[in-house]
Amino acid sequence: MADRRREILDAASRCLDRLGIASTSTKEICREAGISMGALYTHFKSRDDIILAIAERSAEDMGSNMGITTITELRKLLLRRLRDIYRPGYAATIRIEVQMLAEAVANRSVAKEVMDNYRISRKMIHGALERISKVGGLAEGGDPETAATLVENFHYGLLFRRAAGCAEPREAAEAALESLLLTITGQALFRERGDMEDVEA
Repeated sequence: MADRRREILDAASRCLDRLGIASTSTKEICREAGISMGALYTHFKSRDDIILAIAERSAEDMGSNMGITTITELRKLLLRRLRDIYRPGYAATIRIEVQMLAEAVANRSVAKEVMDNYRISRKMIHGALERISKVGGLAEGGDPETAATLVENFHYGLLFRRAAGCAEPREAAEAALESLLLTITGQALFRERGDMEDVEA
């Protein structure tokens, strides 16, 4: 059951990327997944349920990082998120996220799920920065709330610039992230410590 549900969500994601949210119907999703309408309705009540499940899956992925306790772990996560945005195959994920955000304006249930995703991401980053602050890992006078705002605005600003096709080169984005973390922590985390190599390029 779980495998079939995952296959339907993967098929729906491909449809959203190829057709856009307005033209992605349950019929198109069934065609893409190679299943009957009855098989789809065994797992989902409607197209909106499928869209919500895609958003929930994204939230679960983010939620798996809730236990971050050091600035090194946070840096690795942020660098991985940045590099994901620049992967050619990630373009579909960016397009889907932008479409879901637009759909959220008109659809209350989708809006709640999309906003929950942003809240989970923010909670993950803020929680990590609070724990890091308690052990003296932020710059003097550093505030976890302000730092979380800076980090999230950096991430989503970059994501939407990539969606619009006007983002800076990846190396420039990585340098900007390095400067941001230096400001937040007062520590040079990347080149000085020589540990960029342990994050997959």
